[in-house]
Amino acid sequence: VAYNSSLFDGGSIEFGGVNSDGNLVYLYGEPMEATLTTNEAALNGTNRAFVNGGRIDGDASNFTATLGKAEYKGGTFTTGTAVSPSSRTRFIPFRGDARVHKVTITIPAGEGWTIFQGIDIDAAGSGKS
Repeated sequence: VAYNSSLFDGGSIEFGGVNSDGNLVYLYGEPMEATLTTNEAALNGTNRAFVNGGRIDGDASNFTATLGKAEYKGGTFTTGTAVSPSSRTRFIPFRGDARVHKVTITIPAGEGWTIFQGIDIDAAGSGKS
């Protein structure tokens, strides 16, 4: 932690995490590129699901999203092209049909954002095959 950190003068922690050694660390300075990836999710049980897009639950406005899909948990994922959200609705127009999906959000360096809680996926069952 830097000695001029707001943590020492009663300020709040701005961003923290755990490093590879298991130590609690605080991050400060100019924002670096952030890559956030969801867990693998079977959105329709053991059946296939068609993803028709989504929206993030956060305040980032300049980001791209990539949809990954696989036929089973732990399987090899294929990913589509990175897409940007609609500037009007913030809807992310990615599409994919599979049994398991995951999403990667990339926020570029220097972008001001303070919270990211997850992503709301628009999906529907697409059969049992």
